[in-house]
Amino acid sequence: MIRAAGPPSQASPASCTRWTRIAIAAGLQHIEDIITFEGPQTIAAVIVESVVGTNGLIIPPDGYMQGLRELCTRHGILLICDEIMSGFGRTGEWFAVDHWGVVPDIMTVAKGLTSAYVPLGAAIVTDEIAQRFEDHPLYAGLTYNSHPVGCAAALACINVYKEDGLIENARRLGGVLATELDGLKERHPSVGDVRSIGLFSLVELVKDRATRAPLTPFNPKPTELGPMPAFSAYLREHGFFTFVRWNSFFINPPLHRGAAARGPGDRRRRARDHRPRRRVGKQAESVRMRPPPQPRAARRCADGGSPGYPG
Repeated sequence: MIRAAGPPSQASPASCTRWTRIAIAAGLQHIEDIITFEGPQTIAAVIVESVVGTNGLIIPPDGYMQGLRELCTRHGILLICDEIMSGFGRTGEWFAVDHWGVVPDIMTVAKGLTSAYVPLGAAIVTDEIAQRFEDHPLYAGLTYNSHPVGCAAALACINVYKEDGLIENARRLGGVLATELDGLKERHPSVGDVRSIGLFSLVELVKDRATRAPLTPFNPKPTELGPMPAFSAYLREHGFFTFVRWNSFFINPPLHRGAAARGPGDRRRRARDHRPRRRVGKQAESVRMRPPPQPRAARRCADGGSPGYPG
């Protein structure tokens, strides 16, 4: 396996400047140089995360994935896109590659496939690749390969995505989330950058915004994490459960239906509706919490999309 540099990062898939275009050309040339040096006949596939997840939410600028697709096609190399984190509505499209109109030869999926209620992963292939295995057995398998419970959960979850309009809702709410993140960056000097695509987002914390010096070094030892463990603990103490890694943290809300139509006034009303209710008796006072109404998606084996925890 040969590793190559990833795409240039940008805050959203829409922005593309002259310098970004130069970076795209340089990135694609870097990969083509590797292909030329190694020989295309020795390379079976190029594997890429459509949107890099855990390693910093790197969103490829428009033109990069299209160029990578063309490069692989021209050299007879398969393009494999990892959509385990970004697939099934997380980015506001069914799959992240849909933002750029790219069709990979193989796509790996999991997480949102069943909304993580049941473990299941899958590889989606083109008709051409599938045809090969009509009369050429693939000698591979696992103990729970194609488990009927996992497959049933996946079918139910996909139906919920469609019937409840969760992909479209993630697209709408993605604009709201991006606006809120931009405001967070303006207010807090420790926020060096925010990146988002749909409901897939990350906040990067820095010591100095001018130099972009991160709060932690790259791949830090436990003793080099600085304030991040305390920051992570603070989030959890205040009911915010997310993935904190090095000097960044993710904000990946569920894809629940209906939230897009509600404004600040509705939020205040919901807060009043779901506050503790007191029932006073002669002997003692009891407090009953009435939980928020459960969305239909949750009652049908999907909590509204791929889970907020991205790891």
